[in-house]
Amino acid sequence: MTNNTTQISVSAKITVNSSVGAFQSVDGLKRWMSACLNCNPNHATVGIEIEQENLCASDDPAYQAQIAGLMAMTATLNASARQEKADALYQNYDFGEDVVVTAAEKWSHTRDYCQWMRVVYVESKAVQGSQKLYFSANLGVSGDYGPLACAIDARGNIWGTQKAPESNR
Repeated sequence: MTNNTTQISVSAKITVNSSVGAFQSVDGLKRWMSACLNCNPNHATVGIEIEQENLCASDDPAYQAQIAGLMAMTATLNASARQEKADALYQNYDFGEDVVVTAAEKWSHTRDYCQWMRVVYVESKAVQGSQKLYFSANLGVSGDYGPLACAIDARGNIWGTQKAPESNR
């Protein structure tokens, strides 16, 4: 039995999205595409021909600076938008009956800006003295009212409840 191979030529436009930036060279792009396309269960092989050699401008320092600037700007905008959401959750949080927030520290957040935390000090008629709470806004998890928020003391007790947004009332 002979193994016949059929060759098919296909022209395709491929958009490559990379979270780590552009490829370092056209050869790098070819190697990556070849590895991806040749990894298949039907044992077909793929050859890559690049018609336009200026696909990757990542070797140009001006291009690299532009991409770095855009990435920094995007991170800043994402952080700002996420902090506004965390602030809104905090400002609308119901810490409990007769509980008054007396102070709050600055926000800290995870690297992906999904989890925002801050220390909050409260006073209440039920507990003598100021209480230190850990307020957390998780923007990456949706509950009944969208992102989740809670305030917890050092013993693990949850203080208050997350209010429903005005649109859900």
